[in-house]
Amino acid sequence: QMHGDLVYLEEALASYQVLVKLIKKARYSFLAEESKLHLQSNALTVFEEGIEIALRLHEITKNNPYLSAAFNFAEQNKSILMQEALASNQALGFGGIPDSLLEKENNLRNDIAFYKRQILELKRKATFEEEQLKQKENELFALQKKHQTLQATLSTDFPDYFTLKNSADHLRVDKLQNEQLEDQELLLEYFVGQQMIYLFAISKSAVHVFRLPERETIVKGVERIRQLLMRPALSRQLKAELEEIN
Repeated sequence: QMHGDLVYLEEALASYQVLVKLIKKARYSFLAEESKLHLQSNALTVFEEGIEIALRLHEITKNNPYLSAAFNFAEQNKSILMQEALASNQALGFGGIPDSLLEKENNLRNDIAFYKRQILELKRKATFEEEQLKQKENELFALQKKHQTLQATLSTDFPDYFTLKNSADHLRVDKLQNEQLEDQELLLEYFVGQQMIYLFAISKSAVHVFRLPERETIVKGVERIRQLLMRPALSRQLKAELEEIN
């Protein structure tokens, strides 16, 4: 029975790893940031289940490569938009791109962000004019179309730039342990899934993964701390609550 479970889990792990590759490939086919965000939100379950399968394999076999596989799922889950933003900072220094195009892209991103904030603030009001909301949404849509057109131009005329801009390498356990971590250092990384929160603790010589209990309790506690941090006047209350948590 255990052998059968092991074979099944190994096949499942391989399938999830292929699925992640397909998700990443699909990501590059999307130009709109909203499409990438939608893909990532729907893919969260895939990464979470991949982590759980890898951990179950480790529990059965005690083979550490399965812990590395679990960490890889967590790493690749990192926000698509965050990775793209980091890659964009590197791509800005890439030669051969007219400054006017880079400036145009940056201006479009800023304008899109501005109108998104305007629409959000308008919707938060108790009452607002539908016509005003419609006008802002139309302006946002027009900007997004312009941005998609520019992205298509960059991908066609400057493929090296576009590839760099959309590249997003992720941390690997072997690289962390061999090249980045010192003897007394410990990397802590959290994965917040829909069902579970995982904590990865990686040192130069070991990898540990913990399933954290009571996901909702942790999420509520983090949100409470975030709210308090945004209100400096409540710093004393924050200190008291942190002491209570500890």
